[in-house]
Parts: sequence; C-alpha cells; structure tokens
Amino acid sequence: MPLHQRIPYTIPAGGLLANLLTGVGIEYLGRASVVDLWITADAAGDTFGLTRTLGGDQVTLIPVGTSINVASAAGAGPKTDEDIYLTGAAIPMGAHLIMPISGTAAHTGRSAFNVVP
Repeated sequence: MPLHQRIPYTIPAGGLLANLLTGVGIEYLGRASVVDLWITADAAGDTFGLTRTLGGDQVTLIPVGTSINVASAAGAGPKTDEDIYLTGAAIPMGAHLIMPISGTAAHTGRSAFNVVP
C-alpha cells in the first residue's frame, strides 16, 4: 500500500537543515520502494538535495543546490503539476534518505513524498 507523507519545514535566515527527514518515517525505508517527491517554499532562495545511502554506497538523486520553486500563495502547495522534482526513484531496502535544505530568508515550505513498496 502506498504511503503519502507531507513534511513541512521552517528555516531561519541563512540557515541550513542538515536533513529534513531526520526522525521521519521515510528517513530509513524498510523495504525496496519507488519514491516521488514534490517540494515548494514560501520565499525565493531555498535550495535542497536528496541522497540515498546504503552501506558504503551513496547515490545522488537530486544534486545539492537545486532551487526550490516558490509557492503561488504562502502556505500553498506543493502542486503535483508544478513542483515535482523526482519521479519513480528506486530506493533499495534499508536505504537512508538525506535531504538538506538551505535558505537565505526565514520562512516555511512544504514537501510531499509518495512511497510505493
């Protein structure tokens, strides 16, 4: 059964979130899955990346420094037609997902993951 998880974030001015997924149920995937990701911010200037690690194997799914789209209205989104960044990424069982986010101004944003085992 698919899992759809929305994960909001708040970033301080000039701040960095080392891993948005720390402590979230999808940080470590217990079975092989396919993942889609949408993300949006309330202000310009946010960047992110997504990496998966398993043992000594590290794979970049989205390069660090990728810009996040700004929501059409504060608190809106992410929208599946505009804010998709990753579609159908195969994630092996036991993988650790790491998603750093950095920003230039204090504000919020939202991400949404669709995980299909």
